[in-house]
Amino acid sequence: MPAHHNALRPEILLVLGARGAGKSALFGSAIVSPGKLTKGIWMEGHGGSRNSPDAAVVNLFMGKNPDEMLELFWLGRLITVLAQTDIPAGKTLQDKLRTQFQPLMDSPKEPSKWLSLVKDHIEDIAVLIDNFDQGLQKNGDFVTVAYDKLDDAGLGGLTASKRLVKPLLAMWLRYAGRYSHLRGKIFLRVDIYEAADFTFTDRSKLAGKSSTLRWTTTHLYA
Repeated sequence: MPAHHNALRPEILLVLGARGAGKSALFGSAIVSPGKLTKGIWMEGHGGSRNSPDAAVVNLFMGKNPDEMLELFWLGRLITVLAQTDIPAGKTLQDKLRTQFQPLMDSPKEPSKWLSLVKDHIEDIAVLIDNFDQGLQKNGDFVTVAYDKLDDAGLGGLTASKRLVKPLLAMWLRYAGRYSHLRGKIFLRVDIYEAADFTFTDRSKLAGKSSTLRWTTTHLYA
């Protein structure tokens, strides 16, 4: 299906679709067998599996922290995910985290244990991610961090999803223009995206970096 292939293009950051459009199936296939669909390594940034924080943990975190802290949550989650890649850049990052950010390594799914650390060392973390992308370039590696099931990330329904999605997209919009070998891919329900109060500028930027999946009965006979 052309739309599904288009969604995997490196420049596409946001993959939209209604329930049943195939977002989660595409996400799962890319994580499990990326070589069959696209080049490079795919990692789960969030997907509802045991690799991601439990919804109750995320909900508690959101209840205790203002919106501006949510991007720090995603930033902390990102560097722990990147450190798990079995490539030179990932191993270098893992060594750095063990030296400077051990709580992230010990408790990656418990943001209460490392949020203040991320906040106090945001410049250091920015350098680590810059160096990670440089390491990818040096070795010809590509890493895509993918996110799915964001509607289930918290227990607050649409309101919680909107709060989580906005800083995540803002973070990856910046990174899309900064990094060449590190990429994000966010699979998201259309209604959540439409309900989020993005600025006109952000929506304009996302327009060229998004793809919409549509499932029709004709696909049954393709």
